[in-house]
Amino acid sequence: MLIRNSWYRAISIVLAAMLALSLWASVETAWAASSGLRNPGFEEPVSGGLIPGWSTFISPKGSSVTYEVTDEKAHSGSYSLKVTDKDGADGVSIWSHTVDVVPGESYSGSVWMYIEGSSFMHNGSSVPNRGSFIMRFYNEAGQQVGSDTDALIHHTGQSKWVKLSTKPLQAPSDAKTVRLIASLSNFYQTSGAYYDDFEIEGVFPGEAAPAARLLALSGPATATVDGDYPVKLFAESASSLYAVEAVLSYDPGQFRFVSMQAAESFHGEQEVYAEARELAPGKVKVIVSQLGERSISGDAEVAIMQFVPLAAAVSAKINLEPFAIAAKQDADETGESTVFQAGMTLETTIKTHAGDVDDNGKINLADLIIVAQAIGRPVNGSNVRLDLNGDGEIDFADLAVISRLLVEGDAE
Repeated sequence: MLIRNSWYRAISIVLAAMLALSLWASVETAWAASSGLRNPGFEEPVSGGLIPGWSTFISPKGSSVTYEVTDEKAHSGSYSLKVTDKDGADGVSIWSHTVDVVPGESYSGSVWMYIEGSSFMHNGSSVPNRGSFIMRFYNEAGQQVGSDTDALIHHTGQSKWVKLSTKPLQAPSDAKTVRLIASLSNFYQTSGAYYDDFEIEGVFPGEAAPAARLLALSGPATATVDGDYPVKLFAESASSLYAVEAVLSYDPGQFRFVSMQAAESFHGEQEVYAEARELAPGKVKVIVSQLGERSISGDAEVAIMQFVPLAAAVSAKINLEPFAIAAKQDADETGESTVFQAGMTLETTIKTHAGDVDDNGKINLADLIIVAQAIGRPVNGSNVRLDLNGDGEIDFADLAVISRLLVEGDAE
């Protein structure tokens, strides 16, 4: 019997992942293998009025609603699906054939869509030019399971090809299949919506799930000179994730790297192996690994890196470099790992003063009023600067940041 201590196994798995990268014997970023979706780009010839791989879920009642495969426009290849709906009381939905799924795994659907203009004239009136895209799960009996929340996307014409994608959605426990749907309900009309290059991403029956679907960085949208700036490395849709290796790069004139520790969701109450090493000014390598037989699955933070902002900047970036590696618990035996060929960039604004939400170079009652009026509102791209403590909410804790500065005399 081969007996290995936990430290030896952790090092073995990290070395196996590194070897896999050097030999290219690993799974790429494309965690989703082919879904087997037939005729996603409508290039197969239509026969007897039937579109191979597709059928009508809701059939139009009148001649004002039509659908066809056309060569008028195409995102790729020569053809696309064109749908028109000029009847506010009628609609049509065309769905793909079923694709088998694995309950509990995550899936996302996407399509390229083209709608000419935001509105069109019909019977002397301007009508919004819209269409919809849906991904739905079904059980063994063919009944829909799960809701349309985050699975239904409405799109308004922009006179260009736009890719619509659902969020990664977990297949319900009783899910058997998934379908993609091009839909015009009786609430929406269009003078012509074109659909092309449908795609389903996920782990399908008979395929091994990757160590993680995605590795990415997150951090507050704003930072303060000489303050603390925590950056989180997180994994999405992890499966028996055991070890991660990543390189972060940044402008050493904007940030100073301080430390790294394993995130609580990664180590739980167990001891883990965690190391950060500066490779050069502005570049640090991070390695985090479980010890013993523990691994994690699902969405989880892996590590937290602490930086100190050094100079004010409208746009300061910390990059997750390409070729980060995620390894499963059995990587020391299989020699396989997931290599993420694409990197990503975390961007923030470094301010001289914390709490200067109106960017006028000083903190005063106006900043307090701006935050107070936004309490309770969802955080989005336009108001993320008001989330001063970076907890994803605009609340009294953010108001307290400015109040403290005003009371302590660090502001006007």
